[in-house]
Amino acid sequence: MSNKTSVHIIRAFAGPRHSKLEFIWDCIAESEQDAVVLDVFSNPGAKLSHAECYKKMWEQALGAPGRYALLTKFDFLPDLGRWLPLRRLTARQPVIVAEYVTRDPDTRALIPHGMPGARYILADKKHVGSSHLPLDFAPCGKFNDPANGLDDALVRDYGVRPLYLIQADCMPLHWGTRMLTGEHLFWSRHLHDDPMRHVAGFHLGDIQRRHDIAVNRWCANAPDRLRRIMTNRLTCKDESESCSSSTPVTSSSSGSGGNSQSSGARSTLK
Repeated sequence: MSNKTSVHIIRAFAGPRHSKLEFIWDCIAESEQDAVVLDVFSNPGAKLSHAECYKKMWEQALGAPGRYALLTKFDFLPDLGRWLPLRRLTARQPVIVAEYVTRDPDTRALIPHGMPGARYILADKKHVGSSHLPLDFAPCGKFNDPANGLDDALVRDYGVRPLYLIQADCMPLHWGTRMLTGEHLFWSRHLHDDPMRHVAGFHLGDIQRRHDIAVNRWCANAPDRLRRIMTNRLTCKDESESCSSSTPVTSSSSGSGGNSQSSGARSTLK
């Protein structure tokens, strides 16, 4: 089994902001093609639930080349020097997860909840890759969000615990968070809504504006090789819409489809 990582991302929404994020990830896949294979799971109109998508993406990850798998979203902007901390994956902690956080609608404060979130899940399939004992992404608990019970499921099924990525608040830069592996922008489903609309007390226009600033900043600070790839692709597109690319990207439709006992202490990466 090679040390490649298959990266699985949901495509659920359409619009210029999502198209730009997908373009960035296509370019990352080309830049990192010796280490990464990108698979985009299509879920148009979000017909499947978030948890169902993760279940199907994990099934695809089990059949993908390479030892490692990352399940995430287009609005995760990776720190390209640290976004795949593979050496931190061990037999005792074969999964790295983003800690689940919410934002208080009144104070805007970020609230950590000490449980996994579905924003970033990196797994070593050597230790949690059994098709007979799949990872459990079912929504549960107070927030009923997918992967919230993954910690307990790993203990129950594999006798291991995940390693947590601690979330730091990115306000006022944008409404999301920063972790060791990169930034998560949040509010992806509302990126193309009416900018004057308010959802749960949050002004969507402000969220969208800060999102755009964060993405443009990330592109401006990208490594030279990646910036050249993005520039070449944009030039190619301007010259001919039929210009071909060698990027190792596959697209999936919504229809496709040894354990060590760890301690009860929660481990974190900052």
